[in-house]
Amino acid sequence: MRNYKNYPHFLGRAVYIRDALKPSKGVVVLGGAIGYTNKYLDNFSINNINFDTSIYCYNNKVCKNFETDVTKIKWNTYDWIISWNVLDCLNDNNVDVICNALNNFNDEQLHIICCDGHIGSDRFKKSGYFIKTHEYWIEKLPKANLVCYDCRETIQGTVIKVPLSGKLVSE
Repeated sequence: MRNYKNYPHFLGRAVYIRDALKPSKGVVVLGGAIGYTNKYLDNFSINNINFDTSIYCYNNKVCKNFETDVTKIKWNTYDWIISWNVLDCLNDNNVDVICNALNNFNDEQLHIICCDGHIGSDRFKKSGYFIKTHEYWIEKLPKANLVCYDCRETIQGTVIKVPLSGKLVSE
C-alpha cells in the first residue's frame, strides 16, 4: 500500500460515476483506500464518502469525507454504493455479514469482482484473496450490479460499461 499513488484509473472511475451512473444524492465508495476516486468526485461536486477500515489509509487520506466506522455513515444521503475489487478482500468469516448489510440497502449498487475462472486465480487465492464464482456472488448479492474484472463482463444487472484499468467491460 505504501506505493499507492494517483493512477489514471481513479479519474476514469470518477468520470464514469459522474457520466454513466449520474448519482443524484451521492456515492459511498467502499474500500476506496486513501480516496483518489473520492477526491475526483469532490472536484465534480458529487456528494461522496470513502469508507475504508485501514488506519494507514485514513492517516494518508486525500479526500474530504472519509469514514472508518460503518455505523457513522448516513446511508440515506447517498444513492449509489460502489466497490472495485473490495469484495475479493473478504473471507468466510465476514462475507455473510457484509453481504447481508449490502442487501438491506435499496440503493443502486455496483461491485467489481474477480472470479475463479481467471488464469491467475489460484495465485490470488494463495495470497489470501476471496476469489469465488460468478454464481456465488449472484447468490450473495442478488440486487446488485456485478461486473467481473477478469472476464470483462456484466454478470448481473444493467451496468454494461465500467472502466477497468483502461478497458471497458464491453470491449
